[in-house]
Amino acid sequence: MIKFFLRGLRKLRLIQHLNLTVTHTIHGRAYCIPLKGGVGFDHFFDAEQWMRAILVQLISLQPKKAFLDVGVNLGQTLLTLKSIQNDVSYYGFEPNPICVSYVADLIKANQLKATVYPVGLSNTNGLVVLYKDPQFPSDSSGSILKEFRDTKDKVEVFVPILSWDVIQACEQFIGLGIVKIDVEGAEWEVLSGLKKLIEQQRPFIICEILPVYTIDNTFRVERQENILRLLKELDYSIFRIDLNAKLTPLTTIGVHSNLKDCNYVFAPVEQGQFMLKMI
Repeated sequence: MIKFFLRGLRKLRLIQHLNLTVTHTIHGRAYCIPLKGGVGFDHFFDAEQWMRAILVQLISLQPKKAFLDVGVNLGQTLLTLKSIQNDVSYYGFEPNPICVSYVADLIKANQLKATVYPVGLSNTNGLVVLYKDPQFPSDSSGSILKEFRDTKDKVEVFVPILSWDVIQACEQFIGLGIVKIDVEGAEWEVLSGLKKLIEQQRPFIICEILPVYTIDNTFRVERQENILRLLKELDYSIFRIDLNAKLTPLTTIGVHSNLKDCNYVFAPVEQGQFMLKMI
């Protein structure tokens, strides 16, 4: 019922006037979902069914290990993770200040064990421009890469980015089992910045890599090839995740235009026997 109500408010362009908290069940667990000026709406329509199925399997291979979420957005993965294992240590990175503020309220409302850092994770340090849709403050498609997609009508917001070395110098992260990366084109910067951690702790990596569409899209093609080279150096295997959480082993990603085929698990080759059981 609440979904129809919220859809109606959005259609009437009244959703931005809401400021309340609604109880909503996600993956069998009841959560208090804040709705602040329309922010939080996505929790009622994005259940990430494939994500939960993959996490259940990966957590069984990495029990009691911490979770690193690069690109928290509104905390969708956070809620999915906590519906599986409430006591898992969660660390998130998110540069969009609207999302950071919202997730702080979400964590407090549900008394979750989670830490979110208000920065983007990269391989350099500084201020960069986040290009996002002016109509959606929490825009999950926002990117720090101007060349990644058309930015003509985007709002430009300065946000901080930090390298893993700087972050690790301030706080020690030990026993990371799973890393999730959803950063709208900046995957190579994140992975290369995490190279030392990946070599040492060998986590599973869930990563979105959006399609290159055509071979002429040299910007995306080159970045995709850089990721593949880095994974080879790290001795990691690639598996594509479909919407039913089925895994398909790959030797390359290739040129395609299917948005349903842009989620992957990168796994240490030494975990190959366990990954084969998930296929």
